[in-house]
Amino acid sequence: WKPFRDGPLEIIRICNDPDMFLLKNHIPHSEGRRALMDHAQAKGFKVAETALGQREMRQNSFSTWIDHNTDASSFGLYVAQGMTRMSADLLLNELEYIAEPIQIVKYIEGGKFELHHDGLGRACTCLVYLNGVAGTWFPYAAVDPEDQSCVPKEDAEGYPTSAGYTPGQHGIWLAGSEADPNLVRAAKENHMVRVEPGDAVAFYNYKWVGEFDYYADTNGEQFVDHWRTCHVALPTDREKWIATNWFKSTHLPENEI
Repeated sequence: WKPFRDGPLEIIRICNDPDMFLLKNHIPHSEGRRALMDHAQAKGFKVAETALGQREMRQNSFSTWIDHNTDASSFGLYVAQGMTRMSADLLLNELEYIAEPIQIVKYIEGGKFELHHDGLGRACTCLVYLNGVAGTWFPYAAVDPEDQSCVPKEDAEGYPTSAGYTPGQHGIWLAGSEADPNLVRAAKENHMVRVEPGDAVAFYNYKWVGEFDYYADTNGEQFVDHWRTCHVALPTDREKWIATNWFKSTHLPENEI
């Protein structure tokens, strides 16, 4: 994607379980990031909700979608199309996939998204921080494969919970310009990752059990939800913009998670 790849792209593994990577300078130019935001603003935002129509898990956040096939032509659409191609080339190799429209979310002060798993057959998530405000936390992520201190757990109603865990002390916390300097200084090594405008985090929402056979007609039955990819959008004290690529795999069922 040559018009936006004259800057260096660095891919850094930040977690072993789940497989999680920081993509430095995924959208390196401010003009490209601004174009995505302008295109989204022109389309108009709605109160953000989950894929299952739930609004109570999200607060002070608004979303819209950039459709690669039906949106009116603009520089922002061109950036979105390039972002999707580049994300797929980097993350999916030869996996058969269906790219969803890009979701743009704008959080305002107090905006947050409770602990959730992307699921719904989405094999891979690539989340780009458009204005450098992050605050994404994976409380169950195991930095060390031998580390079992942050095991997934459920509340009394059977839903995943991060109770008892703390950003910067457990799991992986992606911190941007919003991060409290005191919390940054107190964070344990490898449990916090700093991000800048244009950086992205990519992770895989499923894992397989048993021996993997790419050509086997299993209809996704050998794959299970990888609960360590559950994540939180921590409350923000400022405006935050993110763009998300989701890639569905033809090998996965669309579980209602």
